[in-house]
Amino acid sequence: MVKLNGMKPSFTLIELMISIGVLAVALSITAGVLLSVIKATQKQKVIAEVERNGSFVMSYIQESAMKALSINCQNSGASSTCSGGASDDELILGQGSTSLYVGSRGNTFNCTGGASVTNNFVYATSDSSTPDNPEKLTNDSENGVHIASLAFVVSPGNPARLTVTMDVESSKCGGWNVSKRFQSFITVRGIY
Repeated sequence: MVKLNGMKPSFTLIELMISIGVLAVALSITAGVLLSVIKATQKQKVIAEVERNGSFVMSYIQESAMKALSINCQNSGASSTCSGGASDDELILGQGSTSLYVGSRGNTFNCTGGASVTNNFVYATSDSSTPDNPEKLTNDSENGVHIASLAFVVSPGNPARLTVTMDVESSKCGGWNVSKRFQSFITVRGIY
């Protein structure tokens, strides 16, 4: 700071430039930290969405299978494996006079950027005659998840056992590549 005779004290040009330089460095460091925190938060949201959808579907299938009186694969002939994603290949959980059909299908839509993608979703329906309007068990929207694979293996016996394997990924529209495998081994209470 300089004070000349009869003038107010003031900063020199060098002092102002140094202050502006220090401020610019501090702001760039702060902006970098803030951007990394925002990206980490976004990735955590995607991971949470994948885990929430996968856990919900697995618990839904487990609960339904444990209550089932019979269990088999539709359109698989003598095979005890259904893919869940193949055309009309569903897991059928017999629950007395009604049955629950579980499988996966694709839903095509446009992302915000304009790209057309298909996200597969898991569904359940108690009425096989209306397969066009099943209850979706996963969020297949732009910010949701994509079911990469869904497989059921039925091991006959008394009691029968069901193995469910499902690979859940972040939506194809998202910028994150997050995937998780869910697997469950279920003993079915019914008589076969």
